[in-house]
Amino acid sequence: MRIGWRFEILALLDRHRAVFLNDLLPINRTSAQYQALSLVAAKLEADGKIETTSYLFRRFKPGHKVLLKRGHAVDSPDEIYRLKDGERLLCSPTLGVARRDFRKTEAENKSDRRACARRSSL
Repeated sequence: MRIGWRFEILALLDRHRAVFLNDLLPINRTSAQYQALSLVAAKLEADGKIETTSYLFRRFKPGHKVLLKRGHAVDSPDEIYRLKDGERLLCSPTLGVARRDFRKTEAENKSDRRACARRSSL
């Protein structure tokens, strides 16, 4: 999953020059998902593929950390694109909810995959 996230993050930054790290995952993300995403972002930054910045004051924003397309800068957090539900990483066609949640029944997992596919096709 992490390898896919690397490509997804780079593709998002090709479309939008900056995104909030917290905006990449759905609201109901797990702590493990957030930690994995943070590691992927740190690896991309260490490899020189992206840049990051953070804001001390985040009122009405989804978080402190911002991922930036290499060579770009953002003067204000208001300039940062806010992702819509269909653009978030776990609802992308390549990663989708194809990852099975073992706490759910098979019917619930199928329903989640269908809902994600519908959002992605919009």
